[in-house]
Amino acid sequence: MRWLTDQRVMFVTVNLFANLLVLGRSLVALRLLGEADLGRVTIVQTLVLVAGFLQFGLWNGGYRLLCDNDPDQARRLIRLAFAWMAAVAGLMGLGLLGALVMGQGGEPGLLLAGGLAGLFGLARNWVANHLIALGDLGRLNSLTAASAVGSLVPLLAASVVPIWAVVASIALQPLIFFVAALAMREDLRPTRGRLDLGLMRRTFEVGFALFAVGVLLQANLVVERAWVLDALGLDSLGRLFLAYLFLTLFQLVPASFDAIFLRRVVAARQAGDAGLTGREIGNFLAVTVGYCLLVGAATVATGPLLLAELFPERVADFPFLLAMLPGLILFTLASPLAIMFNVLIDYRAFWLGYGAGTVLTIATLGLAKAGTLPLDLMGVAWLRGTCYAVTGMVLIWASALGWRRFPEFRPRFPRLGSP
Repeated sequence: MRWLTDQRVMFVTVNLFANLLVLGRSLVALRLLGEADLGRVTIVQTLVLVAGFLQFGLWNGGYRLLCDNDPDQARRLIRLAFAWMAAVAGLMGLGLLGALVMGQGGEPGLLLAGGLAGLFGLARNWVANHLIALGDLGRLNSLTAASAVGSLVPLLAASVVPIWAVVASIALQPLIFFVAALAMREDLRPTRGRLDLGLMRRTFEVGFALFAVGVLLQANLVVERAWVLDALGLDSLGRLFLAYLFLTLFQLVPASFDAIFLRRVVAARQAGDAGLTGREIGNFLAVTVGYCLLVGAATVATGPLLLAELFPERVADFPFLLAMLPGLILFTLASPLAIMFNVLIDYRAFWLGYGAGTVLTIATLGLAKAGTLPLDLMGVAWLRGTCYAVTGMVLIWASALGWRRFPEFRPRFPRLGSP
């Protein structure tokens, strides 16, 4: 029963627990908010995504360099990260002020809340990466659970100010994590000293390529939501809230798998054990297939019934989720195979796969904007699912080609009856 206390198992378990609490928060939003307010919540979530872009690879490269276990270098990286966050906060403030001056501020309170939530999320991601680099999964697990529970406190006021209760809950979760982490570990806090611009350059060199690949996928979501808001209106954006929520929650558990298996695959390959490398990838693929089958079947079988019982007004939005589901599953199944490119630090396949999805998104929405291609909400949902599918197929194809040169990355499974 030692697996029950394994920090890797706990990491997945705690993430599942946190996801359930996020789901509970979202169910409160679905229960209390109308379509326009759900659209506003989606705008806040989009601002959080945009804020994540503003690290430009410093977080990605910083995580890799933190793994070098060099205390002096870590202190210099922390100074850089906190200085960068201060600059991002200033940039966001200027952006909000400029929008207000130009009369494009819309709802300034909502924009400010979304900006703060994005900044807190950026800070949370930095310290979480640092804890992973330090191997302190126990503290990471406790902080993840505590911040998820603490974020539910604003929902006590949901019956009085529903939209602000939900937005405050979104912003509070990363803030609790960040503040508590700094309080618990002194080595996560910035120290006095000059900014090492040479180290900043090196950090960007290490992290920018991987960051840019990730931005392609996130940018698709931002552009897509902006098009829906502009072309179809705030209420239509609110109708996609359920599908976007499902996309986010569905991918969190596979991301936990990736965090666990990447180190194991790297270690096996560095040890020169081709058989173990293939078996670790095979195990990764097996648990991912099982997860996709279980969650996919449960969603199709029980989703409409649960919505009809709990949120009958949202049953009409369920087909948007179903339209995205097949492509999302294919994209998720590509992750265990594409892990070889992370190990090799060769991101050309990611550029190709994510780039294909981006081109498809921009081209389709561009034609719709020009009036050449009629596009409604169901069309947007099918577009999102198709982009996931295209990206997944490209990654699977590239992985299969890569096995010719690097056969150790071909998935291996234990034979039936073998011990």
